Parts: sequence; structure tokens; C-alpha cells
Amino acid sequence: MIKVSTPSSPPQGGLSVDASETVTSPGEEKPRIYFKFSAFSGFFHWTTPVIGIVGIVVGLVMPPDGIGGTVCASYRVLGYPCPGCGLTRSVSSILHGNFEQAWGYHPMGYGVAFIFILMVLTALVPKSVAQHWRTHPPVGDKVVGLVGGGAIISLLIFGLIRMFYMYAKFPPNTPWW
Repeated sequence: MIKVSTPSSPPQGGLSVDASETVTSPGEEKPRIYFKFSAFSGFFHWTTPVIGIVGIVVGLVMPPDGIGGTVCASYRVLGYPCPGCGLTRSVSSILHGNFEQAWGYHPMGYGVAFIFILMVLTALVPKSVAQHWRTHPPVGDKVVGLVGGGAIISLLIFGLIRMFYMYAKFPPNTPWW
């Protein structure tokens, strides 16, 4: 959304651009153009369902037990898994119906699989509804930020706990440890 405003009434957040080449009358304030960004509005871009479909196809094609090696640079270099290790195998297990195995590979795989499915479902949202939600999001940027930030913090905490147990040589009886 683009909003043209005078300097005396700046919008909440966004990026302001000075419209210095605009012709104004003497004594009149030059207008400024503000671009309002919403984290939610980008969710209805045409690439969203494509990314979701690619994630689901990769999960269905990949064997739930993995490809026989690791692609994690952290594990190859340091010998310890990164916080995201096991997510692909977890999503693949979920899409193949192996829910207990998915939990063993990575508990957050359920959230990633849900997001992929949600991304595909955005293609089914009528265009008029999507356009309305771009300008009037049903959830605010703070909610999107809190949920996204909470997911990242949870992933990091999970990774630290897993690394602690691996380093301390006290692995529980689950594969993701």
C-alpha cells in the first residue's frame, strides 16, 4: 500500500520517500510518499503456493529414513547437529504417515509441515479476499512477529538442549538426541 502524506502527518511504520520533485505552491508543504509494509500481505504472493508445493513434493519424494548421509554443514564441520537437523526427515515422515518416527527425528517438523500445507492452501483463497487481506490484514505485524520469533527461539532452545545432551554424553532414547 502506498500512502501520500504531508510531513506533519507521518504514518505508523513504513518507509518514507521525499517527493522533492513535486511542484508545490509557495508556502505549501511538499508531500512525502510512505510505503506501508505488512508481514502478512506477502503471504498471498504467487510464489507462496509454489514454495509450499515444492516443500511437500520434496517431503514425499525423500525417503523418511533420509538419503544415507548428512547435508548439514554444522554436523560435518563441528560434529554436532544444527537446531534444524532432522526437519526434512521429520516432514517426510509426516507426509508418509509415520507420525511417531517424525517426532523422533524433530518435534518441530509438525509445524513446518503445517506451514507447507497452509502455503498451498493460499492458492484457494479467492482473489478478492486476498486483495482485501493485503491492505487490511486479519492479524497485525506484531502477532506475525511474535509467532515467528517464538518459533525461532523454540528452534534454538531445542538445538541447544540437544547439543548439551550430545556433548554431555547423556542421550535420551530418542533419535533426535
